[in-house]
Amino acid sequence: MAYLTKQTKVKIAGIIALCLVVVVGLSSLFCCSPMGFYEPPVPPIAPSSPAAPSPAGANKNSSDATENAYSFDADDVEKITVAWAAGSAYVHTADIETIEVREISSGRSRSVPMDCRLNGTTLEINYATHAIGLVGCAFNFGSKQLEICIPSSMNDSLQLFALDAASGTYRFDGLSAQTLDVTLASGEVDVQDVHATDLLLDIASGSVQVVGNVGRINSNSASGKVNVTCVDSLKQANISLASGQFKLVLPKESNFTVDLDKVAGSLAVTGFDCMQQDNRWICGSGESPIAIDIVSGSVDICAQ
Repeated sequence: MAYLTKQTKVKIAGIIALCLVVVVGLSSLFCCSPMGFYEPPVPPIAPSSPAAPSPAGANKNSSDATENAYSFDADDVEKITVAWAAGSAYVHTADIETIEVREISSGRSRSVPMDCRLNGTTLEINYATHAIGLVGCAFNFGSKQLEICIPSSMNDSLQLFALDAASGTYRFDGLSAQTLDVTLASGEVDVQDVHATDLLLDIASGSVQVVGNVGRINSNSASGKVNVTCVDSLKQANISLASGQFKLVLPKESNFTVDLDKVAGSLAVTGFDCMQQDNRWICGSGESPIAIDIVSGSVDICAQ
């Protein structure tokens, strides 16, 4: 009769322990919460009237679709932060009294309703409660649709709107905030008619388009494609590009000075009355500084 040696027993015990760790980890990942136990968020508050329209493409008539809705007093909110894993989000303004937040989910994503709460004066909107990373949730639960409707009266009071997105499609219409901060791992962001003193972009990949009145730009891109169109004069810009493309469109009468530091890639300044000397371009009086750092890729500054 064969007997297991002490060394073999230790190895078997180690394998069993490793398997348990893997099982617990996977269980935690699939439940999108610590140790695999899901903790539901605070029960949603019914939105006030009038209700904001549903996100484009939402299929609320589907038998497996659910909707979570929240409402917040605009006077209580100075900042809005959104962390979303996958799907779509639509942010817009309307003639309403309160901030309305809605989520449409179906299929596997129904088991992970968003976490939406007021933390001090910051409205925090997260893809799920106690999520273990946005990427894990996106991989296991598919996509959800988010809508945020902001009262038009908040145009002068919203200090920050920050979006941290793993993937998906995100659309902004008519947003006004002191700072618009967009962090994108992948996917697509389309911002129209924005009013922001500061535009902050941190883009790993994907596509970003911003059109509106922007005072200052600070952009870091690893890859992907970024287009920013300023309908009014730009005060300052810092653009750092590892790869990909960045296009900046300015009014033809803009006055700015471009300072370029590059390893490879290209910079083109077209449509302006500019004077170039080495890695500096002076357009008009040159009062607005634009600093560009390129490792590779291309930056285009064009006149409207």
